[in-house]
Amino acid sequence: MDFLIGYFGAGNVGDDAILQAYLLKNKNPGKILWNSKKSALNHVEKEKTLDVLKNILLADRIIFPGGGIIQDKTSFSSLLFYTGIIFIASLLKKKVYMLSQSLGPIGHTRSKFFVKVLNNVEVLALREPLSISLAKRLRLKSDIVKEVSDITLTIDFVLPKKEKIFGINLRACEESSRSVQELVIFSERLRGEGFLIRGVAFDKEDERFLKSLPIKFDEIFYGNFINTFRSVAECEVFVATRFHSAVFCTKSLTPFVAIDYDPKVRGFMRQIGLEEYCYKSLSFENLVKFYNNKKFVEKQIALKISELEKLAFKNFEFV
Repeated sequence: MDFLIGYFGAGNVGDDAILQAYLLKNKNPGKILWNSKKSALNHVEKEKTLDVLKNILLADRIIFPGGGIIQDKTSFSSLLFYTGIIFIASLLKKKVYMLSQSLGPIGHTRSKFFVKVLNNVEVLALREPLSISLAKRLRLKSDIVKEVSDITLTIDFVLPKKEKIFGINLRACEESSRSVQELVIFSERLRGEGFLIRGVAFDKEDERFLKSLPIKFDEIFYGNFINTFRSVAECEVFVATRFHSAVFCTKSLTPFVAIDYDPKVRGFMRQIGLEEYCYKSLSFENLVKFYNNKKFVEKQIALKISELEKLAFKNFEFV
């Protein structure tokens, strides 16, 4: 039996897409760690510690299908939980496979101590170059580190027709907040050119944040990962903050500019050769530059997508 570990079931579109990407290629997943009340027999509630321990004991393999969970920016306790699973699994001689991961940020000295447990895994497949660089700085074993891209790029999404829509994904963070007034001005300029202004949320927190902003959205969308992908793919241009909003733009060949709220976003932009369109906060000038160069951005994405998809499929070679 496999035991799948990740931030699943909490309503985060990116993490739900990661799980589905894995399940599409592996029809018998075994048990799945669930971050809310379980809705299926094979779900194991994260809060039920004894159930989690029991399923680690019963599992043949522990598989992390993807995500950015090995970091201490969100909370140290979250890092401790996931590295604790790896530590217990290694004590029980269970093989651990970490696919499609981002590593970091790791800001505290004590975190670096716990991250050393990653040396016990069979594979640490990292989905962008800044994570690979961090693995080297942390002196993780080079033979376990593999270069991949995000596993959701293996999903065969249906591409809708592009419409005259300016899409915006923001999350509640300092970098997004500093960009809001510039986006108010820029979105009104595009509205004057006939654009519809669409907010796209990747979890409930995003939805609440978008609704609180002075940007005059024509609509704010929050739904499952398939419909969220469609809501991104329909856009002519997009502002991406969440990692998977950038991934969905890339998969759908949607020109986008990114807000650098987390190293994994900058790492992904470097991976696709568009780091110059990744900003700590957006200015009106940044947005105009991007809009005037949207054809170049689209062309660059088109040049990279095949390579990225091949790297994404590499995740499955390790399990």
